[in-house]
Amino acid sequence: MNLARRILRNEIVELLVGPQKELLRVHKLLLCNKVPYFAKMFQGGFKDAKESRASFPEDTAESFGLLIEWIYTGIVRPLGYKTTGPRHHTYDMVAFYVLAENICAFDLADNILEAYRVHQVTKNKHPAIWCTKHAYNKTEAGSPLRRYCAGSLIYVFVTNKVVPNPWPTKELSDLMGDVEDFRKDFLFRLRTVSVSPPVHLTDPRYAHICDYHWHGKTDVCPVKKAS
Repeated sequence: MNLARRILRNEIVELLVGPQKELLRVHKLLLCNKVPYFAKMFQGGFKDAKESRASFPEDTAESFGLLIEWIYTGIVRPLGYKTTGPRHHTYDMVAFYVLAENICAFDLADNILEAYRVHQVTKNKHPAIWCTKHAYNKTEAGSPLRRYCAGSLIYVFVTNKVVPNPWPTKELSDLMGDVEDFRKDFLFRLRTVSVSPPVHLTDPRYAHICDYHWHGKTDVCPVKKAS
């Protein structure tokens, strides 16, 4: 029996997502093959495996829906803007990225950040303050998304390159006051670039595709592999 038929005939697991416990269903074999995190959860001797059900109260149904979409198609949905507000994307990229990090699906995280980078190149945008704050509040130290956001602000700040979504001084001051990790990262990066001409700074949007990825230097890039 080929893999596709095995997946379709395989049992379904149930995922209860968010505080409202929204029910999502996905084929167990495909889920576990794609993400080792779930293999440990549903193919071991734990309660989740016996009941074929697990709860994720801290996550969102939207992010898990995007995850399941990627699991079945291998594609991360392109990012856009909602027509109801220019400050909001068509989906919460940060929440989706955080989910990928939390389940150790770093190949997915790399593809999500690539979708974000492509969106920003297309729209000639850099991460806005609200998005940067969201990223720092939800990710851990060392996250490539943090480095991307901080690096983008440093690039514009030092080179004085004007973009359509500038950071007002008050909002930037509030961000530094509210988020200690960002303040430290920003000052560290600013001190680092001050020892060399700003001309050597690279806009993160146009940096090497792997500069803000999780994978190692000798590993196959999951973004290049997917394209």
